[in-house]
Amino acid sequence: MPEIVPLTNDSSSLFNITLGENELNFQTKFNTRYNIWEVDIYDQVQTPLVYGVPLLLGSDVLAPYNLGLGSLVVVDLREEFLDANVDNIGSEVILSYFLPDELQESVDAQGALDV
Repeated sequence: MPEIVPLTNDSSSLFNITLGENELNFQTKFNTRYNIWEVDIYDQVQTPLVYGVPLLLGSDVLAPYNLGLGSLVVVDLREEFLDANVDNIGSEVILSYFLPDELQESVDAQGALDV
């Protein structure tokens, strides 16, 4: 079962969270130039793991980095298939965390994500 990462529509937010067995620091910010949310993720001693990663709908934002942390997937709860805007991140558009190998198990026969 995925865990919801607690995002808010603060234009710049910094918080600590434990995902799986990993203590991480997240910083989210709204990029006004491209009208998208981005995330920076640091380990517990503030070493950057990823920086400026766009939070785009339907993609595993950690997949390209091979960090072994699991998966972070942006989901539109309204099923309108629109990326998060400055107002709806954390409410209508959420960030779901899946343990390693859990993401594939959460996709149903039609290819829809079960969050």
